[in-house]
Amino acid sequence: MKFWKLKMNDRNYLLVSVRREHMRDVTLCSEQMQQEHQSFAGSIVREDIRFQIVEDANPANLCSLEAVCCLGFWYMKQFEKDTCNIRMQERECRMKCFRNLVTLEIREHDTYRMPEVYEIQDDMHFSTPEGSETLIPVYRKAYHDDLLHKIAVGVSRGGKSLLRWSNNKIYLSAPVYMDYEGIVRKM
Repeated sequence: MKFWKLKMNDRNYLLVSVRREHMRDVTLCSEQMQQEHQSFAGSIVREDIRFQIVEDANPANLCSLEAVCCLGFWYMKQFEKDTCNIRMQERECRMKCFRNLVTLEIREHDTYRMPEVYEIQDDMHFSTPEGSETLIPVYRKAYHDDLLHKIAVGVSRGGKSLLRWSNNKIYLSAPVYMDYEGIVRKM
């Protein structure tokens, strides 16, 4: 079994390939995964790679953007691509990668839960105490209300992300790093 440890902002993720010879089935989980966890199934579009994301702090209908970005980063580096599409449940995400910077495209009509608490510091900085998913509705609303610039930095429990508005889409960018990789063999 092959594994990779990835890091996005201040969170660590562990990616495990169940079938080493084809790398078809992969599981991605946060390092702090608890006994009672939720999981999300998906696939990389036009590839025979199916994956499962296991997260410890999210409701069943929401997958953390950090996990999706880590999975996309791994795939693009593994197969030397600079873009990929990932499908989870009913949603398809498009991603680009330049060196260690992963950019996730979010459509205007994609829905994310608005947080109860958030703060706009100035026209280029805002924050929310919840996860990175909550940055998107805050940015969308504040941009439409002319409180935030076309490019802004959002800070959440997941770390810092750069958000940019273009062509009725939001682009969320953050660096992803490969900490280490290895192989676990049966004894």
